[in-house]
This record gives sequence, C-alpha cells and structure tokens, in this order.
Amino acid sequence: MRAAESFAATVAELDRGGRVSEAVAALSDAVGFFTPVEAAVAYVTLEGGRRGQLADSLGRMYVRERPGRTVIQMALELHDRGMPAEANAILRLAVEIGAPE
Repeated sequence: MRAAESFAATVAELDRGGRVSEAVAALSDAVGFFTPVEAAVAYVTLEGGRRGQLADSLGRMYVRERPGRTVIQMALELHDRGMPAEANAILRLAVEIGAPE
C-alpha cells in the first residue's frame, strides 16, 4: 500500500505546484491499474492531505472505468478505513454514473 500512498503524495505535490492537469492525468492513468485497496488508500491519502477535489476526481474516474463489483470493494475498503461517508459517496456515484460491467 506504500506505492498507492506514494503515488497519491506525488499527485498532491503536482497539484500544490500548480500542475493540476498533470495531477489529473496521472490519476486517470492509475485508475486502470489500481486494485480496490490501492484506490481506497490513494483516496484516503488525498483526502487526508487536504486534496479533497483530487480524491473526488479519483472516485469519479474509478466509478466510470471499473466494474461495479470492484467499485463496491473500494467502497467497503473506505468504510473499513473509517470513512463511511466517503464510501457512501462512492456508492452513490456508482448509481448515478453507472459503472461498466
């Protein structure tokens, strides 16, 4: 999980440095490779680092690009990490946006 934390820290640093489009592009690239646990760890890291907008972007991308079961696993991981409101938000996004099957 250190890799996901490190990745999120790098994305946050890009954002802090005003390189927002690079930060979002990096998130977009990573979404296809993140396991549900890695996605949750990156989300928690971004949220905890006061990068809520990036965390939201990660959640939206994950919901759009990953199968429904994987999205549910990410939400469960967020819940287990003490973030039930964020887990709920991911599930609501999945219902609104719809995940690929």
